[in-house]
Amino acid sequence: MSSEQSLSLGSWTRTRLRFCVEGVKNGAWGGEAGTDDADAVCVRVADFNWQRLAVDLSNPTVRSFPVAQLRRLKLRPGDILIEKSGGGEKTPVGRVVQYGDNEVAVTSNFVARIRAKSHINDRFLLYVLASLYMSGYSHQFIKQNTGIQNLDDTALFDSDVSLPDLDTQKTIADFLDRETVRIDQLIEKKRAFTRVLAEKRDALIATVTTNGIDRSVPMKASGLDWLGDIPAHWDVVPATSLFKHSKERAREGDQLLSATQKYGVIPLAEFERMEQRQVTLAVANLELRKHVEIGDFVISMRSMDGGLERAHAVGSVRSSYSVLKPGPNVDGRYYGSLLKSSMYIQALRLTSNFVRDGQDMNFSHFRKVHLPRLKVEEQVAIADHIDAHNNRNDAIFSRTMESIERLQEFRAALITAAVTGQINLATWGKQGSSDRRLDQIEEEMSA
Repeated sequence: MSSEQSLSLGSWTRTRLRFCVEGVKNGAWGGEAGTDDADAVCVRVADFNWQRLAVDLSNPTVRSFPVAQLRRLKLRPGDILIEKSGGGEKTPVGRVVQYGDNEVAVTSNFVARIRAKSHINDRFLLYVLASLYMSGYSHQFIKQNTGIQNLDDTALFDSDVSLPDLDTQKTIADFLDRETVRIDQLIEKKRAFTRVLAEKRDALIATVTTNGIDRSVPMKASGLDWLGDIPAHWDVVPATSLFKHSKERAREGDQLLSATQKYGVIPLAEFERMEQRQVTLAVANLELRKHVEIGDFVISMRSMDGGLERAHAVGSVRSSYSVLKPGPNVDGRYYGSLLKSSMYIQALRLTSNFVRDGQDMNFSHFRKVHLPRLKVEEQVAIADHIDAHNNRNDAIFSRTMESIERLQEFRAALITAAVTGQINLATWGKQGSSDRRLDQIEEEMSA
């Protein structure tokens, strides 16, 4: 390395990132499997396990390539893959992972291959690039073009980085391998706990919305597979006896609403603020949008996956959505839980073959699923029971998710500190620095 390429910083040197790599080689999408000379796994952004900085080929995509192209693009274990393009507006492109498989594979046209030079440890380079992304530094090299993000890798690799000698690079990479695995294992335990909380939440809703909260009452068969046995004093009625289909067009001044699985039906501006991303607005058929009042229910195509959404604001929704007005004997909280339960969603899916019919989910599907009818007072009692349980459950869930976020922040800070020489690895283990910080995070979250 010439003196023009680096500046001595004690045992570290300052150099351009482009002097650390053989080059950035873009991938290709190829053709349908079996249509060209040879088939190969095509690694997509969907195969990125960003948390582990690794490729996950548990669900590989196989494409077909000419032999010459496959030879030129074929991946080797240890290659670093970088996300160069993508349509996601919330997550910036530029994430990196390392390829560690022996499958015959190439990268897709949205992913590029990076190969470390002989004087660079590939794991150390991986952590350097991950640090640039996690710190937000690499985000300045992203260009937005008609909804697609594109990474200017030429500008990114013209950036300066600090490098120790090859042995020290390996020592740092080995250290980060060990420490990040420990943190990842703790994060996974917490994620598993959140899944248990979610399962308990779903199980409670499924039980009390169909069986009630009084276990001593006699039961009877509902006559519906999805509903099972219900209290003997409940009825099963057509959905149209509880909800009416509203076709009212948007009123002048109606704000735009977004029907979301996560938040219900809320103002679009509020959804964009909460999700920190912009939503592409429809420009056609605006006059056909439908008016929505607070407490109405909205059927969207996503209802096939997440159930019906309850409105928390006045405004208008897309013309392809169906709006339901609850009748006088409907408590919105009770039916809001029932119509988003997994058992109801499955019953809704069975009303049509969407792949074959190519149709949107709408009122005609909703009306095919009969619903339980019970006194409003009992609906309110069940809803209160669900809310009381969920308030406790949600508080634990929120603390656990915050703990995961803090662990991820610590992980990112640890990587950055290590690859920039801010950690004395000789004393780190003896000082128990990582253990103390992990214990501190746990204590803060349990306080």
